[in-house]
Amino acid sequence: MDRMKKSKLFGLFNILDVAIILFVIAALAGMAAKTNLLSAVKSDVKDSAIEFKVKIYKIRDFSYNAVNIGDVIYDSETGVEIGTVADKKIEPNMTLIENLNGTFSQQPSPEYYDMTLTVEGKGKCNENGNFLNGFRLVAPGGTLGINTQRLQTTSTVISSAKMDKGSK
Repeated sequence: MDRMKKSKLFGLFNILDVAIILFVIAALAGMAAKTNLLSAVKSDVKDSAIEFKVKIYKIRDFSYNAVNIGDVIYDSETGVEIGTVADKKIEPNMTLIENLNGTFSQQPSPEYYDMTLTVEGKGKCNENGNFLNGFRLVAPGGTLGINTQRLQTTSTVISSAKMDKGSK
């Protein structure tokens, strides 16, 4: 019986009890934080036009040709429409090439390209960021899986901004 009392903190709790209590507190705090973010996103803010740019790295010419201005873009995770292509630009993918003297230099790849898409969609804009269709955060540096009728890929978000009513 003395051994049981020695293994308990302050004579009431053992270490396992304390760990379980801390886990429950952390889970409740996480749920509260998520609820606050969801309530901010689901606020009564009306949908705004959002323009965002995504970059798709190291694609071949047939992938570039599969995307046209006016194509509808879908979220690859949910299948929900997130916007339409307003502009597309292509540039050579820069690849490290070893030179004959053992040094490296960046040269345009003869086979691969980088494509930048400008996409216009609708969503909610608030102090937490821009959310396409009210739920998909689109922020610079983030990744976004996108689908069109002819292409499925992962892209990197370059920029995201609320469009003014006067633009376009």
